[in-house]
Amino acid sequence: KDKHIHAIFTLADGRYLCYHDTRKFGRMYLYPKTQDKASLPCFQKIGKDYLEMSGHELYEKTRKIKREIKSVLLDQSIMAGIGNIYADEILFASRLDPRTPANHLDEHDCDEIVAQTKRILQGATRAGGTTIRSYTSSLGVSGRFQLELKAHKQEGKECPICKGRIEKIKVNQRSTYLCPHCQKRK
Repeated sequence: KDKHIHAIFTLADGRYLCYHDTRKFGRMYLYPKTQDKASLPCFQKIGKDYLEMSGHELYEKTRKIKREIKSVLLDQSIMAGIGNIYADEILFASRLDPRTPANHLDEHDCDEIVAQTKRILQGATRAGGTTIRSYTSSLGVSGRFQLELKAHKQEGKECPICKGRIEKIKVNQRSTYLCPHCQKRK
């Protein structure tokens, strides 16, 4: 029925559960029912959920990481739940340049990143997600958080804080949006 449905499960009551993955980022694994969820191989390299992370924990995890903070936020083995759009928004709200080496951040920076992560991702969840191109929920509803974006996809537009211009750069081959005046590199 749809080229983006990659698996269909028939439920006991005759309904279908469809796995729809437009961008093919998802993975699916089958494990015995009896296996403890925490011991499943697919979860062994996943970091703490962003809702459970503290600023101190992020600070401790980044002490020896020289990569840019944007790349670290996208690394699901460090903290789970952040994608490219939200990393831009989190770093904009935290006023940190995405190219800042993670090990240059102090504990206050990490507290701010975690606080902004929770605020932004919970806001995005309440808004039904962010529809940039073709995303719709399983109910066919587009998200509304794109109306709240301050940095991502705002290239050339006025920064809502300083009235400068939002710029687009590449960080680890990912499109990245920032205000060069408000977001400071450490």
